[in-house]
Amino acid sequence: MRLPKPIYEALPFFLIGAGILFVTLVLNRYEYAPTVLIWLVGLFCIIGGTLLLTVRLIYRIKRKTEDDGQERPQ
Repeated sequence: MRLPKPIYEALPFFLIGAGILFVTLVLNRYEYAPTVLIWLVGLFCIIGGTLLLTVRLIYRIKRKTEDDGQERPQ
């Protein structure tokens, strides 16, 4: 299943933002947030979004260098 491009590009930023929100709720001692669960969900979202951005960046750099290498006549 493929996601539409705008959703695919925004997904890591959404995950990081949601993770920061969850961690902030725990740090501000929001009374309705189960502390350990929200902390873990927030941490998972931040790590997942950062990992997704990193993997995507590495793939795009690798693909660009491969494309640049093929354009040169030999």
